[in-house]
Amino acid sequence: MDWIVPIAVALPTLLLFLIGYLIRFRKQYGLISGYNTMSEEKKKNVDVEGLGRLMGNALFLMGFLIGAGMLLLFKDQGVAGICVIGLSLPVVVFLLIRAQKYDRNDRAPDGRMKSRSKFAIAGFVVFLAVVAGGVGYLFAQGSQPTSAVLADGGLKISGLYGQTVPVADIRKVELVFALPTVEARTNGSAIGDLLSGHFRLADVGAALLFLDRSKPPFLYVETATQKIYLNLATPAETQTLYESLSTATLPFDQKPLG
Repeated sequence: MDWIVPIAVALPTLLLFLIGYLIRFRKQYGLISGYNTMSEEKKKNVDVEGLGRLMGNALFLMGFLIGAGMLLLFKDQGVAGICVIGLSLPVVVFLLIRAQKYDRNDRAPDGRMKSRSKFAIAGFVVFLAVVAGGVGYLFAQGSQPTSAVLADGGLKISGLYGQTVPVADIRKVELVFALPTVEARTNGSAIGDLLSGHFRLADVGAALLFLDRSKPPFLYVETATQKIYLNLATPAETQTLYESLSTATLPFDQKPLG
């Protein structure tokens, strides 16, 4: 539905803006994670006003970055959207490190940060780096064009969600020039026009997609349990695969001689 997009874009941004406003301007410091669980004695060693300003400003910036990134994603600008959202990670790291300035509980008498605090921050930064690396890897994999070959009695589709479809299981092969409307992504990757994984299509239902929507035609393959749409890097390669697969799935007495 049309209203889902603006809600999905606006909700995380508005939520972060609201929390940032409450902390920064309404002095609702109980919303600051960590500070709200401190004992009253430890709270006395925290410059909560400075911490509140820092936290509020960081939440405003993160809200803007996530909102802008979500908007780009819904506009099919996958690369730009992921990059903009990814900028929120350095903000989190900066916030974590900078917040130590306002908390004297984690500082030695000479003003230096205690070793345990340094290790905790380093561990969190490593965790964020691992998460970012994993997301980056999945993004890179999802950005690759589909590779599919006919070999060893099966149609081998590579990449995320790739699989091998035995030729003997294929009961229908068609070359289509218009893709049915994509209604929902149920378990897949959508980076711009590159779609990979499980989707729901209008008038088709559940289907596996391995394709670039901007490069028709599309090869439609149907088995007793699956409906698959795919295309390759160029229309010519897709046409060649269609011809090979069509021949391979013909009944034996209809296959060309030689």
